[in-house]
Amino acid sequence: MDGDRSASVRAWHASRSDGSRHLDAESGHSPLVASVMSRPLVTIPAHASLQHARAVMREHGIHHLLLEDQERIVAIVSDRDVDHALSPWADGPAATRRDDDTLKRPVYSCATFSMYTIRHDAPLEEAAAVLLAHAISALPVVGEDGGIAGIVTMRDMLRELLACRVVTQ
Repeated sequence: MDGDRSASVRAWHASRSDGSRHLDAESGHSPLVASVMSRPLVTIPAHASLQHARAVMREHGIHHLLLEDQERIVAIVSDRDVDHALSPWADGPAATRRDDDTLKRPVYSCATFSMYTIRHDAPLEEAAAVLLAHAISALPVVGEDGGIAGIVTMRDMLRELLACRVVTQ
């Protein structure tokens, strides 16, 4: 895991690894982040508009996007970040020109550039601890090759929790 939020901006290549390693929950081992992360990655250019970011999220049914600049992942943005950056009246019947202009703002204006990340082979509990400790809802996952291989979200972890069977004796 890379929990260091340095002042400098890091840029990541998209990973070529499928990160498919998984430990069997029945053996008593924790699932690995790679086994529950979402992939393939959904990215958009960092200079894309907030309107485009919102449309891509809706189209793919996702809540987080990774932003690219010069073919490198440089930031993350959530649907809440986008919603907070937009006028509540934008694109609606009562919208003024100023409201609709918020749709044209670049998505990087509300993105997080100092991302917390986690390694693909980290146990799921570690990812949960990072998410809770930093009050965030998604972590880009670093693959074997050092690039971003996927993303793990609170929803991914809840899905895994629901998939677990409790065996009583």
